[in-house]
Amino acid sequence: MLEYGCKTLILVDNSASVSAANREITKETLKYLIRNAPEGSDFALATFTEQTELLVNYGSEEEAYLEAVDKIGYPEKSTCLTDVVMSTLNEWREADFAMRNILVFTNGLGSESATYPVEEAYFMLNECGYPMYVVGLEQQNNEFGLKRFASMARISHGAFFSTEFEDSEAEVEKKLTEKILHAMEERQKAEETKHAEEIQQSVPEEVSAEYEDAVTEEYDAGEYYGTYEEKADAKILKKSGEDAVLYLALGAGLLSVILLLLLLVRFFGRKNSTQHSVCDPEDEGDGKRIQVTLEDINNPARFYILPEQNRVVIGANRRLSDIVIEDDPDVSDRHCEILRRRGELFLNDPEAEGKTFLNGERLYFETRLQPSDVITLGRAKLMVKMPYG
Repeated sequence: MLEYGCKTLILVDNSASVSAANREITKETLKYLIRNAPEGSDFALATFTEQTELLVNYGSEEEAYLEAVDKIGYPEKSTCLTDVVMSTLNEWREADFAMRNILVFTNGLGSESATYPVEEAYFMLNECGYPMYVVGLEQQNNEFGLKRFASMARISHGAFFSTEFEDSEAEVEKKLTEKILHAMEERQKAEETKHAEEIQQSVPEEVSAEYEDAVTEEYDAGEYYGTYEEKADAKILKKSGEDAVLYLALGAGLLSVILLLLLLVRFFGRKNSTQHSVCDPEDEGDGKRIQVTLEDINNPARFYILPEQNRVVIGANRRLSDIVIEDDPDVSDRHCEILRRRGELFLNDPEAEGKTFLNGERLYFETRLQPSDVITLGRAKLMVKMPYG
């Protein structure tokens, strides 16, 4: 069972673009966090450019962190948080750490990555299981950058915190720390609940019913789990020999059914493919699959991951559309569609009404899509992002 107090990498944006007020907030919040972290918490403290610059490693004494925080300078330098996050996630996945967090203090004004498209970072954060918590250092002209990192935090199942508070600016370091620790604790509880449910599901129901009453009466909480698991294992081993033949027979039968279904699907799929018109994407095959994102230029925090299917309908009707554009009266139920054909994407207006625009021009005919093309429907302006295109 996991316990609260996992390892957390703290990344501090110490570029000269960080305002004096935010430098002080970062310093005081880090000190308050180190002093008040739950028992068992472990931190590594680092600044960054395009890669991490470690200041204090895991397992250090409290004084080492406090001294390092006081010594953080703010020189003129180029930073790229996306590259740092991606490098860290790749390193952790290879090492297979059970539970780690990333805590970032940033004003969001660093340069964009030339190595990793932001969409690739979104995919990685969503899949890897390492939550990212972002403290957005609010200052002038950084709203766009902070929105991007707020999106990363939410996609990773972490959280975003602003340094601006509605009630009062007093004790900002305490307020931020309480929010950060609460979010981490809630995430940890969710992981523990998920872990416990997986264990419970792995024990057969008849074993659980047979021993539940006896265990509750005879053993305290500490002895319960060991005895329960021994009895459960013995019961499972006994039944495994008796049921082996039955399981093999059922498995063989199930495999035969699956193979038959696959053959039928393949047969009818080939039969149907000959009946489509030349314009139908299934007629020419899928080709190489590419991961595609449609990013709303008016709101970069909102984006749509293109489903990996041959025809994707974009519109206002949830039943008729694969990607739904809400709260826009100028978007019709089936406004336009994106077709996949031999590894390429094509935009089409099935009704040919000219209500869809591609790069500012009305769309009347099926047109091939390129990276950075802008699709306009109603008020929405969707930029095509192809990480591997």
